[in-house]
Amino acid sequence: MKRMVRCDSPTAMDQADATVNIYFTRAIQHIDHAFGAGYAREQPRLVSAFIAACASDLNTSLITKALEDIGEAVAMCADALNGQRKRL
Repeated sequence: MKRMVRCDSPTAMDQADATVNIYFTRAIQHIDHAFGAGYAREQPRLVSAFIAACASDLNTSLITKALEDIGEAVAMCADALNGQRKRL
């Protein structure tokens, strides 16, 4: 069986904080690179939108992976059931 995610609330909060910090730092770097030094500081809504887009992308990736895992498990169950039916 594949490993299951195990995470208590304090760990999840620490990870969330670290993730947002990474997104924030990268938002400033990318925005300032694209529009000039200091632009991110002047455009907090753009920084916020960048962070939201990153979080949405991560969420989509995690859900997609979970659905792929579920699909594989369902396929394995179907194969097992088909094998049982053939023996009957």
